[in-house]
Amino acid sequence: MSILFTGVRGETAAIGSYTLDDMRRDIGRAHETMPEDEITIEDQVAEDDRVVTRWKYGWKHDRSVFGEEPSGRWITMEGVQIDRLEAGRIAERWEIKDHWGVATRLGGKVEFSQDPRP
Repeated sequence: MSILFTGVRGETAAIGSYTLDDMRRDIGRAHETMPEDEITIEDQVAEDDRVVTRWKYGWKHDRSVFGEEPSGRWITMEGVQIDRLEAGRIAERWEIKDHWGVATRLGGKVEFSQDPRP
């Protein structure tokens, strides 16, 4: 197992040209707007050209999120991402984030524009 990077915020990357420097820049911007945020890499596995990362992101709810007024509580979101690397760059990313869990913990009502079930 290789730890390639331990500061991923969980944003969807632009395919093909998103570099480690781009990632560092975006993480720096996130920390500027939410200085108390925390990123935890729960698991990370690398094999061939794929890296799978299970992460947890936490922040103080001091601004409106999902239409809910700030509560001052600590909020966490979890996710899993799979990156395909090519020539040292992220060529593709597939990601699942628990937006629904965050919204419901904040007391929000989650509505789907269509039935999400297959």
